[in-house]
Amino acid sequence: MRPRAAVSVIMINRNGGSYLAPALATCRVAIEHALPLEPRIEFVIVDNGSTDNPLPVIERELAGAPFDWRVVPESRLGVNSSRNAGIAGSTGDLLLFVDSDLEFDHGWLRAFVAASRSHPSARVFAGRVRVGKLEAPPPAWLPIDGPLVRTSIVVRCEYGDDVRELPIDDAHGPVGPNMGFRRDIFKEFGTFDTRFGLRPGSLVPGAESEFFDRLARAGMRFVYVPDAAVNHPLRASQMTRAYFSQRLRGIGRATSRLRRVRGERPRRVCGLTLYVVRQLATATGRWLYAAVSGASPAERAYARGNVDLLIGYLQEDFIAWRDSVTTPDTRGSGNETQSRPGPHFAAQ
Repeated sequence: MRPRAAVSVIMINRNGGSYLAPALATCRVAIEHALPLEPRIEFVIVDNGSTDNPLPVIERELAGAPFDWRVVPESRLGVNSSRNAGIAGSTGDLLLFVDSDLEFDHGWLRAFVAASRSHPSARVFAGRVRVGKLEAPPPAWLPIDGPLVRTSIVVRCEYGDDVRELPIDDAHGPVGPNMGFRRDIFKEFGTFDTRFGLRPGSLVPGAESEFFDRLARAGMRFVYVPDAAVNHPLRASQMTRAYFSQRLRGIGRATSRLRRVRGERPRRVCGLTLYVVRQLATATGRWLYAAVSGASPAERAYARGNVDLLIGYLQEDFIAWRDSVTTPDTRGSGNETQSRPGPHFAAQ
């Protein structure tokens, strides 16, 4: 029987390509750096149906590693299916989820272990995520920092330079590429919802948003660990207006889906949430004004992005309503007391 670990590092991989080797190499260094502090560390790579033959790369980069490691295959496509496979295929009490395109600071894991010990009652942790390699110069309409950055696409997690405890809400929270949990939280709240998250052929994201929504409604807080830092790349394929539009519409769809899962039942007509229809009219007016008022390219793109978010929301509304014609929702007519936007939408 495999000895039980104290810490499980769970890396999710699907077709990591040229990013996989440096991710494994820098993660290995970070694990080795933490071993004197905590020797009971395991490294679990969940491979989600990769077609680029990652096993030779994994074996080469982890050959002779002074810690336990293994590959867990997961054929059900989707990041949340992979995360759930990582939960089931690991043994640690502290589970750290990371992506296979990151570059890890040497002190990444040591900082997480130290924070988990200095905050023994904490159950959720967030590491720092910086914008790393830029595969191409960003266009003028695409800021990578500041108030107009879309952190759901240009992934960042920055709450200062001190370890601190924060609420999980629409302004604060861990991000998927670099987050940690005590194992018992999944026994209490369940695992990740596989109806959410990116997968081949779908840019409907929000993989962890539904899980964090459960935690937020329970008043859960998290510990931000700035020295548990990684660099996250921005690919050239992500620096196009078409990609941004599709991703933002996907975020809108995920938000609509989340509120249905939550049980919200706002006033709707033909499935469309009325307050979102009004928000779309306002956002469209602001976008048109930005287009003719001499606003900067970044300001115009941000205004257009708000329109895409709301279009995606209403698209998901309509799909759910259309499907309900075949499978009626017996919980009500959809015209009950109006609800308002909740966490994880405005901040996207």
